[in-house]
Amino acid sequence: MLPHWIWFVTFLWGICRCRNIDTEIQQAAIEAACSPPPPSLFPPVKLSLLPVTIEAPPITPLIFRTDNLYPRRRLKIQWNPRLLEDGDQINVYRHEPTFNPTEPEESVPSFLLKNADTYVTNLSLSIPELRNASCGAFGCTWAAIIRQGHTEISDHLQVHPNWIRQFLDSDPFARSITLEKLLIPGTRDSSAFEVLVDGADDFKFTQDLGIFGQLMAGARYLELWVKYYPESVQEDEFWAADEGNHEPLHPISWAVHDIVKFLELTKELVLLHIRGFVDFSPSDVDEVDRHERFIKRILSDVGKYLVVFPSPSLTSTLSLGAILKEDNGSLIVMYNHRFHAAHPKLWPGIPVKERHGLESDCRSRQISWEDTPYDELHPWVHALSFTPPLAARIVGSSDEGLRGHAFQDQRCRVFENFLSSGAAVYLSISSKYRERYLELNWYGATPHPGDAVLLTSAPPVPGKPFGDKALALAYPSNTTANVGVYLSIGAQFRERFVELNWYGMEPQQGDFVTLETEPPGDIDDGVALVRFSPATTSKRFELTNVQFPFIDHKAEDLIEGACQLYWIAYWRNEELFAWNCLQIHPHWMQDLLPDIGAMTLRDIFIPGTHDTGAYWKASEYPPYAFDYVICHEENIYEQLVYGNRYLDMRAAKFTNIFGEDEYWIVHGIPIHKMQVGLDDIKKFLMNTEELVIFDVYFKDNLDTDEEIEKFYDFMKLNLGDFMTPKALRNAPLSQLLNQPQKLIVVWNDESTEVLHDDLWPSIVTKWGDKNDPFELKNYLESVAGGAENIDDMYVVAAEMTPTELDVILDLQGDLRQMSDAVNRNVTEWYREDWGSVTNAIKLDFFQGTDIINIAIDINRQKGRKYRQGKRPWGSHPVNM
Repeated sequence: MLPHWIWFVTFLWGICRCRNIDTEIQQAAIEAACSPPPPSLFPPVKLSLLPVTIEAPPITPLIFRTDNLYPRRRLKIQWNPRLLEDGDQINVYRHEPTFNPTEPEESVPSFLLKNADTYVTNLSLSIPELRNASCGAFGCTWAAIIRQGHTEISDHLQVHPNWIRQFLDSDPFARSITLEKLLIPGTRDSSAFEVLVDGADDFKFTQDLGIFGQLMAGARYLELWVKYYPESVQEDEFWAADEGNHEPLHPISWAVHDIVKFLELTKELVLLHIRGFVDFSPSDVDEVDRHERFIKRILSDVGKYLVVFPSPSLTSTLSLGAILKEDNGSLIVMYNHRFHAAHPKLWPGIPVKERHGLESDCRSRQISWEDTPYDELHPWVHALSFTPPLAARIVGSSDEGLRGHAFQDQRCRVFENFLSSGAAVYLSISSKYRERYLELNWYGATPHPGDAVLLTSAPPVPGKPFGDKALALAYPSNTTANVGVYLSIGAQFRERFVELNWYGMEPQQGDFVTLETEPPGDIDDGVALVRFSPATTSKRFELTNVQFPFIDHKAEDLIEGACQLYWIAYWRNEELFAWNCLQIHPHWMQDLLPDIGAMTLRDIFIPGTHDTGAYWKASEYPPYAFDYVICHEENIYEQLVYGNRYLDMRAAKFTNIFGEDEYWIVHGIPIHKMQVGLDDIKKFLMNTEELVIFDVYFKDNLDTDEEIEKFYDFMKLNLGDFMTPKALRNAPLSQLLNQPQKLIVVWNDESTEVLHDDLWPSIVTKWGDKNDPFELKNYLESVAGGAENIDDMYVVAAEMTPTELDVILDLQGDLRQMSDAVNRNVTEWYREDWGSVTNAIKLDFFQGTDIINIAIDINRQKGRKYRQGKRPWGSHPVNM
């Protein structure tokens, strides 16, 4: 900090200077069972789902914990935007929508409909809620396209316990269909299901449904690995194992019991592929004996359902009519071992086409069917194409475990091969998380900006996309985390010029970046406030002459993610490539609560402002007067509305002309009365349910315990009802965000802090005191590099600081110039490298960055990793 006399001299010099200046697979497979109809016949709305456990097998204390048995799962919707019309809406309901629909549980934002392919909702379903027979086993959950206020088409989450029988009954030619013409959905490593195991191996479980639930959902191909496990305390010496680790999961009798139960109820066809055997062959004698005992066990339980293996020459002509029994279910057991030949009821194992790895491009992950030895294969099921007849899987890994991989893999699911020509939307339940989150799914074309996804607890009202009953609201972008555009407000000039920024893409000749006053459409209409060719510059930004006004946000304006006046669009070949808008984020913590609820304040990335109270509109003070004093233009309330949650203020006491003591916010000199700042904080807290961290430092006459105690009384009088007890400093965010006191007052005076239960101890500030961008980068890089060794909550000061000589000689221009020199770089550094390991950050002229959107995206990703038992920033415990 600079001595006060320097601030005073600078202020007087500025006054003198200013005198001389001018002023989403199951549903798709079932519907594609036979040769699919022409693409034009596909309806524009479809729903599909990941299987839901209808009845879990008994739980053994040797393997599972029995607490919190049923996870929640989010629904996901996907659709084809190309067949949507302007003004269409996609809504989710808990009942079948009528022609004139009512308020929905959730809606997809209009601009998202034509710009994205997947949206995961916050709507989750737990197993006990999914047993309403009137709506099917998955409950009354519907998705609908609403056109001109009326339901155009809808579909709902379903189970498919009888789809093969229904297929045969509905089509007179179905019985002549052979297996090689039938697309059969199935599950990988079917017995590796996680009913719910907290802290389970992320790379062990591939399903969260028991086998009976998988079959009820529509799967007809099951895959098992069997382990000889005589050490078991259960009576069964044969256990289902996971493919990767070969660890015993459940007695094989559980799987057999589920299959028999399903066949008894449905009379369906099931293909059971016993793919591998673990610990069956310590010696030739033991191997024969164990296989014989296992086969005998299987045949004794499922004998009456078995389909006898025909001669190899007849497999290609075996029809469904010949396979399906009239009075029983039909089970084909494929035994992937030479011993199948000794038992006529066992079929040989089939080749499984696998692709290992986890590429981001779906096209690079598809199975290639070329050079497949057709003559060596039997007519089987496959997952990615109608021919040739064999099983196909994509097997990969990711840092998020198999749930994370499955989530990625769903973007390459079957509907992209079979339904890509039609417009479709459907609901699903995310496989990535244990909580059974609902997902909104759409597919087929580029979405339009301006749309929003809205989750409400009542049916929709046409013309009111943002109703009072919204449970969640999202504004997804069609850009990825590493490619995109954003708008900022340049700090360099007092006029608040809007800046166009792009990143992660290599501009080409013919590309254009535009500034729009409305959400851009799919095609460039040539009408824009600003139109710029990025290929003409080596910079990644362009400063426009469009000024961004100050907006006074009322309580009714506080809509999470709402766009403010302007949009940016990136065009390539006259088509929309990426877009974004200036947004406010008044509710981002509550919006992310399903993801970050289990985390603490140390775990998340918290955007904030440096010297928060050093704000003033440029029009309200003369140039040069406060060149090295003013750090912001928005008041404290607006800083919070835009998404900042960390406030950094210095308090001082002065005596007015009447001899009365007053508390002021200072930055070298008095800026605003402290009452103004506290009123802004209170206003925000009264209109939201967000957490705010208020980090208070004491200056000037606030230098004794007695004076600081008086200031505490002043704080308590104004904000006492909102101050969070320090006993919650290690509490998860779910607890902090669901209790009434949401103002965390960090008190930088230990002797008085320890006396009060509602004052939190000081937090570490990583301040480099740098006045050079390169030196600042090196310092911030060193902080990020050691972040996982910082146990306590901390804040990084990512702004430059002038030296005394800088201020006296005006070597830096002012704080605006210093901020402009680093803000775009700070955005890039924390987007690409350091954001995921950073705790809190404070900036000058924050609107010159994209740091708030970056923090929100990173927190969402960190929260999802955290729920899988992974510390997002390091391995140390949290202490504050």
